[in-house]
Amino acid sequence: MNSIEVTTPIKMAQFLKLANIAESGAHARKLLEDGFIYLNGEQEIRRGKQLHHNDIVTYNDNEARYEFLVVSMNN
Repeated sequence: MNSIEVTTPIKMAQFLKLANIAESGAHARKLLEDGFIYLNGEQEIRRGKQLHHNDIVTYNDNEARYEFLVVSMNN
């Protein structure tokens, strides 16, 4: 699992771009709408969802599964 340090809270779309999962906000929206993104094991569809320390973001595509741990620089 990859860890990404962020200043939390951070919104889901911002995180997806930071983690190089999404190329743009529109791409992040499409990934969420199409069901590729999970937050702590639950499918997530909200671009504006606030992420917090120790949240786990999972990206599933047809070829691989990627997990990212949100690590707050504030803690």
